[in-house]
Amino acid sequence: SENILVADVFSFNVKDHDGDVVEKKLTIRIEKPVGPGPEDFPSALVREKGLFSGDGSNTCELRAPEGYAIQGVSGAQYGAVANNNGVWTYTLSAAVAHPAQGEDSIQDVLQVVLHSSVGLIYRTSMAVEIIDDIPAISLQEQEVTVFAGDTLEKPAESLFWGYGADGPAESSAFSVN
Repeated sequence: SENILVADVFSFNVKDHDGDVVEKKLTIRIEKPVGPGPEDFPSALVREKGLFSGDGSNTCELRAPEGYAIQGVSGAQYGAVANNNGVWTYTLSAAVAHPAQGEDSIQDVLQVVLHSSVGLIYRTSMAVEIIDDIPAISLQEQEVTVFAGDTLEKPAESLFWGYGADGPAESSAFSVN
């Protein structure tokens, strides 16, 4: 195996008083240490809505598995990575085209260099999950009484909408029934 650094076999013979012999072999292998994989990282997620709302949810902290420290990060496709005094962050830069509305299946896979507590260096990857935002619409109901011949001076309802980080479609329309 490519992970084996050193292997040695020791043979032992044990003979008792009446001449019975038992032969045994002891195999010792020293293998390369295996660092953490992508599944070992704490979850990292950002929300597209943070691009539009300014609530900071489009930024997350990148944390190493226990016993390791992040030494470097590269390969961000949809955002930017920064190191501020040992605190690594990922910031989503723009809305991402998701395969279907509201699907949270997009990930930005980062290449990470880790340093173990005993001085070993590992190269691996970790994923940042990108949560899709969807447009929102709400009605604020107001009660209005109108009599025959009166003029309606205020709207019966106020309509609020937000397109979110993705912005409006090329043709956005809604109707009132």
